[in-house]
Amino acid sequence: SELIDGRATMMAPPSRIHQRINSNLEGMLNERLAVARPDWRADREIGVVLPGDTKYNPSSAVVVTDAAIAVGELRLDTSDKT
Repeated sequence: SELIDGRATMMAPPSRIHQRINSNLEGMLNERLAVARPDWRADREIGVVLPGDTKYNPSSAVVVTDAAIAVGELRLDTSDKT
């Protein structure tokens, strides 16, 4: 589910092919990031807090973040990024 306009909205679960594509994309991004930007990391299904939008907190298929972000964090807060 996702939070849209302040309400929990049920989303259809991703299909198997959708999950496989996301997994492949995550792997390819991490292979490249290990060489080009080892301080970054690609992860799947991370909640994202968007600046200026308190009603919509999407869950991304694949997102590239700073590798220093704690593994236990549930959401990526982009509001303090420049």
